[in-house]
Amino acid sequence: MKEEIPKCNSCGQPMFVIGEIGTWVDYGEEKTYEIAGTNQKHTMWEGGRRLCKLYQCPECKDVKIC
Repeated sequence: MKEEIPKCNSCGQPMFVIGEIGTWVDYGEEKTYEIAGTNQKHTMWEGGRRLCKLYQCPECKDVKIC
């Protein structure tokens, strides 16, 4: 998964990373698969985890957590 750099809501400039905040966030979705030749279904999570980061705008100094 390629991480996108967020843009400032006030001025629209790309923000830069200040650091990680130590909180994990899960992303992805739950998918259900049918097992071939049976009536059974298997549900699993497809996705991952990443650390939330704190970003700041160089122009207006607004901050954002992503």
